[in-house]
Amino acid sequence: MLEFIALNINSISTIILVLFVIGVIGACFCATNPFYNEYADTFGIITLSSAIVGLTLLFNISKPYPVSNAQWKTIYKNDLNANIQINYEDYDDSSDKYSLDTEKTTQNIQKFQSRLQEADVFSSVQLTVTKGNDSVAKTVMLENKNLITKDIDLNNARIVKIEYRPLDGETRKVFGVKGKTESTNKDGEIRITFKSNNNKQLENLFKD
Repeated sequence: MLEFIALNINSISTIILVLFVIGVIGACFCATNPFYNEYADTFGIITLSSAIVGLTLLFNISKPYPVSNAQWKTIYKNDLNANIQINYEDYDDSSDKYSLDTEKTTQNIQKFQSRLQEADVFSSVQLTVTKGNDSVAKTVMLENKNLITKDIDLNNARIVKIEYRPLDGETRKVFGVKGKTESTNKDGEIRITFKSNNNKQLENLFKD
């Protein structure tokens, strides 16, 4: 049932909207024409029901998720002498913004990771690659599962690898179930691997 809803969410949303409009128009018509007053309750139920179902769907439809079957390509491994900047800003809250930079050897990514875990996906991230006077910008997606931070100090981390792959499209989750793949204006998705900046020599002082 949930899969059917997810795969047909656009058609279902259209039907709900049409029913809501019919209900509102019908209720208003009955209110201004006493002869049809007996149908007012019916149109009222249609309006209320479609509004409840519509709002329930609205609050359970996710942001777009990337869809790709392409192979990952490493675009940064600290051997291209290029700088990569990654910027995310929430369109609904301009204060909710984060940035990563491969030129920074030490980065605090705790808030970035926490926000991504909460959102599960950043659907619009600006990726800028700069080398000398040349630069290339891409709009990409970043899923929480593609932020690799296993066993690292989030307050003292560095980027060791960034991977990229083009998209086949994007999809949304409805009640946690992925729907149809649709076209997207995003260029691709990225995967970022971090490591801690721990000094191995100092750590070895405490080992047997």
